[in-house]
Amino acid sequence: FSSNSPILSYLIKGTDTPLIKNGRVDHKALKASHMSMDDLEEDLRQEGIENISDVKSARLERAGKVSVIRK
Repeated sequence: FSSNSPILSYLIKGTDTPLIKNGRVDHKALKASHMSMDDLEEDLRQEGIENISDVKSARLERAGKVSVIRK
């Protein structure tokens, strides 16, 4: 049902949250998402990324997965 209504989808699932932009971590967004730096680093390692400076952007998706775009 929520797929038919963007407003209902937003209320149920929320929105994605930018966590990294141009290699810089948004610590406020990280805290608001109830994630630690260790959690973020673990998710990046699972994507094969060792250094945050190699990340163009990373977002916590509505489903709870971190999506990453490399520089």
